[in-house]
Amino acid sequence: MKPLTSQRVSRKICFVLPTHWSYQIGGAELQVQYITDYLAEHRPDYQLWYLCRYARTSPGSRVNIITLTHQSKKIPFVLDFWEMNCILNRIKPDVIYQRVGCAYTGFVAWYGRRNRCKTIWHVASQRDITPVPETVSPPKRVINAIDRVILNYGIRHADHIIGQARYQNRILASRFGRSCDIILPNVHPVPEVIPPKRDPIQVVWIGRIEGPKQPELFLRLARHFTAQSGIKFIMIGNAGTYWQPRLAQHMVEHPHFEYKGVLAVDEVNRILETAHILVNTSTFEGFPNTFIQAWLRGVPVVSLHVNPDGLLTSQKIGFYAQTYDQLIQDVRCLVADPRRREEMGQRARQFAQNTFSVSHVDRLIELMEQT
Repeated sequence: MKPLTSQRVSRKICFVLPTHWSYQIGGAELQVQYITDYLAEHRPDYQLWYLCRYARTSPGSRVNIITLTHQSKKIPFVLDFWEMNCILNRIKPDVIYQRVGCAYTGFVAWYGRRNRCKTIWHVASQRDITPVPETVSPPKRVINAIDRVILNYGIRHADHIIGQARYQNRILASRFGRSCDIILPNVHPVPEVIPPKRDPIQVVWIGRIEGPKQPELFLRLARHFTAQSGIKFIMIGNAGTYWQPRLAQHMVEHPHFEYKGVLAVDEVNRILETAHILVNTSTFEGFPNTFIQAWLRGVPVVSLHVNPDGLLTSQKIGFYAQTYDQLIQDVRCLVADPRRREEMGQRARQFAQNTFSVSHVDRLIELMEQT
């Protein structure tokens, strides 16, 4: 990797997202936590700010957190415009980094164009650049449409765009006539040692338990293996009032299934260290952090619909099922063939170590410091 210049320039960097990782940690928040941790360690001359709606205290952090007045999720992001503009005028950042496509993307681009401030937008999900149909009430549909218009303005006018994967570059070119300045895959700390895998075989599913993630398919998958001994299905994630009783009932009826609830990232990683297979049933994703977390711990991925840049197949580090019946067959294949499972896991770990190390944040620093 190209070394950074020894002549360092102090800058004010402001991160703008709806949510801080102290309040609720999703993929985007986790990535920004890793980025700010890296900047705090390697660029102590930077002043780091985090502007968001939702946050709790973050003791010991070098990041200055500012929360907006509106705290209700019923209030649309568009109503945060004036307050956000006033706060940015007070901070006077040199660079604004924005992630999670929403009205904030447009606000940041508008501010940057008027205040000689560099703006960087980082794609967080396929939904950011490709709208998906929503089953919401007419008033909510209108609010979402306004949010989308402002988001699209931001995509067109941000100074720089960072993609997670090459496929996002193709979509940007097709829909917005733009290309990514850099492709920066999600970054993760690399674990030094991975314990050996032991029985029983553990098949893990991780995510928010809601519609687009299709958690019901993982429950169906677990039922297919009810009669098979030596295998355990583990589900991790936030379940609302609809799903909680159903998951509790599923555990009663299927003792080989366990719902762990919401876990901290370190706890998720400890489970993946002993896991054998990660299953993903989402209809769409950006670049799932869970894939990288699994690969770094020698766990192949079986995915129904998500195969970013074709890595599962091109690198031979998992299976891209595309149909539910094939998903069953792919899981069954890895359960029955420990040698193939181990070889896939070893390839996955080597690939992930080379591709997703936090040291790649240096490329973001280079982009921030371009004149």
